[in-house]
Amino acid sequence: MHNCECILFLFDGVIIALSYHNHNLLEECTVQKLLG
Repeated sequence: MHNCECILFLFDGVIIALSYHNHNLLEECTVQKLLG
C-alpha cells in the first residue's frame, strides 16, 4: 500500500484527485480515499 496525501474534489459528479507526491499514484490514492 502506498501512503500518499491526496485531496479529493467533487466537481459535477467527477472526482478529481490531486497528489502532493507522484501523479502516477493518483488512481491508487483516489481508491484508498474512496474505500476509507
